[in-house]
Amino acid sequence: MVPNISSLITFLYYENLTEAEKFFGTIMQLPVVEDEGWAKVYQISDTAFVGVVKESKKKQNPKCENAVLVTFCVEDVAGWYERLKENGVKIIKEVAICAELQIVNFFIKGPGNYMFEFIQYLDPGLKRVFHR
Repeated sequence: MVPNISSLITFLYYENLTEAEKFFGTIMQLPVVEDEGWAKVYQISDTAFVGVVKESKKKQNPKCENAVLVTFCVEDVAGWYERLKENGVKIIKEVAICAELQIVNFFIKGPGNYMFEFIQYLDPGLKRVFHR
C-alpha cells in the first residue's frame, strides 16, 4: 500500500522576498499559514500551498540545478523514506528532526534532478493545516 500524501507545498526561492510577499499576499490575497520570517507558506486551496523563501536562508540548495522544491506533506516520513530507498531513489538528506521548525523530513533527488522533500509537521497547529 502506498503511504498517504496529505498536501503539497511548492517552494520558490527569491532574492527579494518583499516582492514575492506583495504578489502572493497583497495582489493574490492568499492567506499566510506559516511565517518563519525568512520563509512564508501561503494557502492556495485545502491541500495546496506555495512557499516563498529568501535565498540566503535556504537549508538546501535546489537552485544549483533547478529553482523549485516540491514538498510532500505526509504522515509517515519513515515509510516514504524506506519505500524510496528500496526503489533506488537517491537520498540527498537523511530523515532528521528539525526542532527549530518542529518537523521531521528528508530530501531526495528526483527525475530531472528536481529536489523533493517529504515532511511531517510536529506542531499541532501546523499539523491541522498541512495534514488533512
